[in-house]
Amino acid sequence: MGTRKKAGRATGRLTKRQAIILRELRKLKTHPATKNFYNLIKIRYPRINLAGLAGDLDALVKKGMAQDVGAEGSVKRYDGNPQSHYHVVCMDCGRIDDLSINIVAAMDKAVSMESGFEIIKHSIIFYGLCRKCRESVKRKH
Repeated sequence: MGTRKKAGRATGRLTKRQAIILRELRKLKTHPATKNFYNLIKIRYPRINLAGLAGDLDALVKKGMAQDVGAEGSVKRYDGNPQSHYHVVCMDCGRIDDLSINIVAAMDKAVSMESGFEIIKHSIIFYGLCRKCRESVKRKH
C-alpha cells in the first residue's frame, strides 16, 4: 500500500492495551484475522477480550500504526508493518505475504494529475497461488 503520510506516525496516544496488541502483532508475519490473533494473544494476555481486541486493531489502523490487509470479500486481516508495501494473496489457502518491491512509485502523482484529487494512499493486492497450493494442484492432476 502506498501512502503520503509518514508510515507509522500515530495520530493519537496508544492505550496500554493497544501498545501490547501492536507489539504482539508486529512479531507476526502471518497477517492474522481478528479471531486468529485473539487465539494467539489470549494465552499471554487472558484479560483481553475479542470485542476489545477488534476495536483496538481498528484503532491502530486509524492511527496509521497497522494496516487492514483483508482481501476483497474476506474477513479483516491485520499487518503490524505500517510501512508502505504491497501484498500477495493465495486464492486457495488465503495466505498473505508482504512484497518489498516498489511497484508503482509514480502512480499517486499520475492519478492526482488526471483526477485533481490529492492522493492520500492507494492499495494494490496481487492474487495467485502460493508455492504449496500450486504443488498440491499439480499432484491432483
